[in-house]
Amino acid sequence: MIVAIIVDLKEFLVVFLVTLIAFGQAMYIMSNNNKTPEELKEEYGDDEDSIATQARFIYSIPDAIFFAYRMSLGDFDTSQLGTVYKILVIMMFILSTLFLTIMMLNILIAVISDSYARVESTSVEEMYKNFADLMTENEYLVNKKHLKSHDDMGDYLYIAKVDKTEGEDEVQQKLN
Repeated sequence: MIVAIIVDLKEFLVVFLVTLIAFGQAMYIMSNNNKTPEELKEEYGDDEDSIATQARFIYSIPDAIFFAYRMSLGDFDTSQLGTVYKILVIMMFILSTLFLTIMMLNILIAVISDSYARVESTSVEEMYKNFADLMTENEYLVNKKHLKSHDDMGDYLYIAKVDKTEGEDEVQQKLN
């Protein structure tokens, strides 16, 4: 069941990764318009609060993707989003938290629920198929004499084998 759910999640994971990269890229571009901490130290001296709130908040592409991932998990620290494009950054932050947190988690729950329902609906048939496969794999363990005696009783599973020497038309005639 776990394998079926993971296989069904591959499309979701692709969409989630693309949105993480997109929102991370947007935040990275907006972050690069802020000054670096070194530039702000020259301007403000040792005022750590001014430097922390006005400096770049993302320094590389992997940081940007990780920043978007943290937002998708609910890390909503808005105190260090810089001062340049403040309204645009806040709007992008709200849009990304709505999309990544609420919509993507709901889609994830829907995909997992659908996979679980599909797997559960075929679980009984799958169990009998596995039992039949197990019986055919271990048929060689039973003596042929015992197989014949149990076959005469009619209590066990019959194994049908197609004769390779007969053509398809002959098999159809025998079935009719």
